[in-house]
Amino acid sequence: ADTRPAAANALASMAAAVAARLFRDGPQEASRFNWHSSVDGLLMLCTEKPEKPRSSAFRTVGLLVEVLRSEDVAPRAVGDGEAASGQPVPVPPGLPVPHGEGDRPTVLRLAQALSEGIHAPPAKCQWNACRAIGQVYRSKAFLVSPHRLDAHRDLLIALCSEASSAANFKVRIQAVQALAQLPQEAEFWPQGDADRVLSTVCASMGGPPGEAAGSVDERQRAAYLKALRTELRRVAELWAACAPPESPGGEALGAARAAGAQALRELLLGLEAPADAWGEVHMAADADGALLPRLAGLLAA
Repeated sequence: ADTRPAAANALASMAAAVAARLFRDGPQEASRFNWHSSVDGLLMLCTEKPEKPRSSAFRTVGLLVEVLRSEDVAPRAVGDGEAASGQPVPVPPGLPVPHGEGDRPTVLRLAQALSEGIHAPPAKCQWNACRAIGQVYRSKAFLVSPHRLDAHRDLLIALCSEASSAANFKVRIQAVQALAQLPQEAEFWPQGDADRVLSTVCASMGGPPGEAAGSVDERQRAAYLKALRTELRRVAELWAACAPPESPGGEALGAARAAGAQALRELLLGLEAPADAWGEVHMAADADGALLPRLAGLLAA
């Protein structure tokens, strides 16, 4: 029997337990664990063809990144597969032994595995990879990594692609939920990236075409579409709060105008809410926020 999914799930349970202890007892608890070799083995599972080990690996990676320390994602200062003592670093039983990438920062290998994984069906693997990317963005180890922006570029491009083009509703929703976890620091919001996020919001409002969504009936489609738009509003609010003043420009501005004022109103307020003028919209929702005034200004320009 293939023990790799069970090994990954055991690590996921351990990481969840450590996360609970970290919340309760503080960061010193993490020092009792060395996750580097576990992450290495899981990243290899993320490239497997069978669904079960790959799906389990993506789920576990997401849980592990929440308990990683900055030293767990730094490049190794010793040979591949060796501890500081010169002895091999043990990989947890059941996981493959990594090779060949010991000198490449873990953050970059995480970004590559996840950004490639969210494009590779089946859908369960894709949405687990999307969820893991959202967890990466919440990871303190990621936020202090000197390679965070290089990793971010790969992750953002992959998420925006799935959010706007995935045939599966759940994959789209998970991709948008991960986008809502983007850090708010200005370094993550240059104009090009901010424009990409807004273009994705505009391109994603209708969900996948009916024929692409497969066996989803109209009732399910309406429920999924409502959930998708709820998450898209969160991303739009994040864009309005974090994007530089010069955003949107070029293609992103064109995408917003092509989406149309009425479609954006429906996204922001819900299909049942009347909106005869942007002034009424401002009073109805987000009165203290930046989203509605900002979108009103760009559509009126």
